[in-house]
Amino acid sequence: MSLNTADYAQSVAQGLPHVGAHLEKLTRETEIDLRYIDSNSGDPEACKTDRRRHAECASLIAWFGDQNLVSCKQWAYVAGKLDRILYQKNPSRGIWGALGERNAMLWPLLSDHPQLVAWFGAFDAIDVKRAVKGGTFEFETYQSKLALRGEWDKLGERSERFLADVPKRMERFAPDNRFHLALARGDVSAMESALTEMVTPQAIRWRTEHEGYTGWFIIREAVIYAKIAWRHGYQVTVDTPWIPAAWLPVAQLAAYHDPYPFMQTFDIDTPIQL
Repeated sequence: MSLNTADYAQSVAQGLPHVGAHLEKLTRETEIDLRYIDSNSGDPEACKTDRRRHAECASLIAWFGDQNLVSCKQWAYVAGKLDRILYQKNPSRGIWGALGERNAMLWPLLSDHPQLVAWFGAFDAIDVKRAVKGGTFEFETYQSKLALRGEWDKLGERSERFLADVPKRMERFAPDNRFHLALARGDVSAMESALTEMVTPQAIRWRTEHEGYTGWFIIREAVIYAKIAWRHGYQVTVDTPWIPAAWLPVAQLAAYHDPYPFMQTFDIDTPIQL
């Protein structure tokens, strides 16, 4: 995988066939997945996870392969709603790890589906007690939730506390917290500076190496943060393909489509019992 912005085109060229192959395989598995889901046999939750992975691949290929923003956002909606459905069965989503809940915010935010974005902003599956401690991944996830909610005082205080005494094991997340502090203060220039730190060659190396599908094309957390800023009226811009400029404006689609019957009958605001 390419390690710097200058090699971005090469990264995309490598990523497209890789993600495309996954998309083809998952497309072939659609019928059997739906059979297990509809009959509640086999492992229906794993099949729903496959459908989510399919939607993620389809969203990425729609944009980076075809430059089709409507299709990209539609499939992002499908991925986000499937995550929402998976949370219903397993609210803790333990297999994800502490940063997984933050990373899952990409698809609702990219889709600009207002109900889905609101749900992901309000819901906390992480251990909120651990999220108080700056040396935890839960802290970072909760920062993104506070940012999306617009809880500026709390976000600013936590960011200042982190930056005043950066935990050694979390040093690489200092730019993330500089972004959150700038967002809490409404400082667009400082937000853009923090995002720029996230797309340096050294940062790209570790921010993409475990990112699977998205790591070929974007810095996932930087896109999440930029989308949150735009939702609050701060039109940040960074001269890098790792944060696609076309993704940032908040533009709801005229309609969103649920491609599978089990999605069509699911209400996003169904209460969850933790």
